[in-house]
Amino acid sequence: MAHWSKEKEYAKTDFPILFTLFLVKILPEAVVNSIAVFVSFFYFLFARKPVKHAVEFQKQLKTFTDGKIPEKISGYKSILSFSLSLIERLSSWTGKNIKNKKIVKIEQSQSAENLINQKNGAIIFGSHLGNIDFMRSLALERKFTDNSKPVINIIMEKKSSKKFSSVINKINSDFYMNAIDPSEISPATICILQEKLAAGELLFAACDRTSAETKERTISQNFLGRIAEFPYGVFLMATLFKVPVFYIYGLREKTFMFKSRNVLYVRQSKINLECSTRKDRELVIKSLCKEYAENLESFCKIAPFQWYNFFDFYHQAEN
Repeated sequence: MAHWSKEKEYAKTDFPILFTLFLVKILPEAVVNSIAVFVSFFYFLFARKPVKHAVEFQKQLKTFTDGKIPEKISGYKSILSFSLSLIERLSSWTGKNIKNKKIVKIEQSQSAENLINQKNGAIIFGSHLGNIDFMRSLALERKFTDNSKPVINIIMEKKSSKKFSSVINKINSDFYMNAIDPSEISPATICILQEKLAAGELLFAACDRTSAETKERTISQNFLGRIAEFPYGVFLMATLFKVPVFYIYGLREKTFMFKSRNVLYVRQSKINLECSTRKDRELVIKSLCKEYAENLESFCKIAPFQWYNFFDFYHQAEN
């Protein structure tokens, strides 16, 4: 089974994203979301592989929840949800989501306040469940001096997100985010990140996909009743940096909404990284991964159609 990074892209050029951006800018949100209903049906008919993997995930979740979630399996709902998420992300980067106030509620307000008021940096673990771009709205509330702005350092596979990143740069080149490819991380990079965290910057990583460059460096963890592979490196870094760790998920209230309303969930890790030593590091890494997987499970139950890993998740680390 191919690694997720080897899955083919159905958009061969930037045009679909740029055209969607054009619609987002000139049309009301309700109109753009209505158009997405029909466009998603086209992808549902022809993008059979992503649909297949979306259905497989839903079946696994349904088994895990004793047939309760989701109530009905639907590959189309997953594709539609992804289309709406893309629209939300583009709207977020243009700043339109601020005017529309798409984040209607922040759960776990104490954890959110802890993140905002952190004088030093923090690590944020997210996933490809929901719309993580809304995390920026919370991060931007952090208390900085007038001359400094919060910087988000994001660990991401640059090759696999090349098209979307290039479009984001065209939309807004001043978004205070540094992308770090996992293949670029070295002892020198670790030192630099340590300094950035000490200066109050944030480090974000989506922990539900293993690295294409280090597929062998994974952690096996039970997830929704089956063993899945998670990236070892991000959890290792958390034990090295010993700064607070937060889990953040931005989820739409319903699969389809003419005007999107999102809830931002914030949870702070209960694992004490300050006291971890080199001797118990492996145990702490496994505990952190377990906590992450359990958090992710709980949010999958809330939004089963907002899972955007359109590949064989349980074999993502295989060649």
